[in-house]
Amino acid sequence: MKIDKWDRIGDLIVNKFSLGLVAEDINGKFYLKSPTESEESVLQFKTEDKFFSAVLNLPNMLKPVGKSQIGTYEFNVLPYIPNDLTDFVKKLSPPQLINEILMPLIDFLEALHASGYIHRDLKLENVRVNSVNGKLKIFVSDFGKATILQGHLSNKLSYLSQHSSPDMTLSPQIDIYSLGVIAYQLLFGFDFIKEFQMSGRSFEKILGSKKIDLTILDFIKRATEPSALYRLNTANECRRLLNCTAGDKRTNISISRYELPTKFEIYFEAMKDTFFSSGKSLGDFEQFAGPFGEKYYSRLEKWSLSSEAIILHLKQNDEIIGICEASIKGTTGMISTLFIREDKRGIGFGRKLQEALADFFKEKNIFMSKLNVVETNTKAISFYLKTGWSIVDERQYPDAIQMQKNIRF
Repeated sequence: MKIDKWDRIGDLIVNKFSLGLVAEDINGKFYLKSPTESEESVLQFKTEDKFFSAVLNLPNMLKPVGKSQIGTYEFNVLPYIPNDLTDFVKKLSPPQLINEILMPLIDFLEALHASGYIHRDLKLENVRVNSVNGKLKIFVSDFGKATILQGHLSNKLSYLSQHSSPDMTLSPQIDIYSLGVIAYQLLFGFDFIKEFQMSGRSFEKILGSKKIDLTILDFIKRATEPSALYRLNTANECRRLLNCTAGDKRTNISISRYELPTKFEIYFEAMKDTFFSSGKSLGDFEQFAGPFGEKYYSRLEKWSLSSEAIILHLKQNDEIIGICEASIKGTTGMISTLFIREDKRGIGFGRKLQEALADFFKEKNIFMSKLNVVETNTKAISFYLKTGWSIVDERQYPDAIQMQKNIRF
């Protein structure tokens, strides 16, 4: 549709890759957008026009309603939506983030990918936001880098930014990465690369992260995994992960006592990982566990029946991702094992297991807890120091330091 008559036209807005105008007619306000003279800008507008010709309609997509010729410029005419997601950084509650931002974006991405395209430029500035009946309504814009899902990608330096994945293969995971960055930035601020991706990909030092549902943090970590091999694959995977989070009375994170013998193989493998992450060898583990794990099975069987010991497992979506073993020695609670699966570390699951363990010790009127850490396991030592543990002089084993923590009632 050609629109050439306007009641009012605002001043020209010059952006890096576009020229813009706010114009009004009897139907209301519109945003007019045209390319600059740069080759990259012209190419992006041609790509966008081609995309809109191929893809008729998607949920939560901002699409031109026509074109307008003003002077020598031809503009795309878009609905005028003044706000974008940069206006909502650190202003949304976790339920609002999920229900009003992430889920609609997931719906959009699922439909976009099903149509054979990826967006490739999903970021805060490219998601426009309206408020409708007290709720936020999002519209994805700027399709100048939209690409058919096939072949490989050459990431030019001009394309790399906070929201860009390091992928060289065109796949939906490029947009999944950007979705994770958006979630991070809305919760914690703009500097995703410096504060998270280049700081060990851990939330331990991120201000305010301890108040956020662990599943949201897990989503961000899995969506922004630098290697596509370990990243969430599809929009539907994102939806399933976020379906039982803050704002829903259910939760997909649970802690329960050990189930013997049905979960023994999982515990056996987790204990093996614990040994390896502590710098110990397969021989050390086999000596501890016995042939086919018989010694370890007997120990778990004994502990599961004792009122002076506890074995906990932490589950996400019914999958065990963490294990904790502890017993009471006189007036002290001794933690033998506290293990979180490697891909789930740095999110807060370790703290959650410690809290559940503290509740057990309180029931037994235990005021002090202790544990031993192999002195070469510097990551574990650093984690415990950050969660309130302190190093004591005495040693129970020559190659391990002992740490203790007061239990607060």
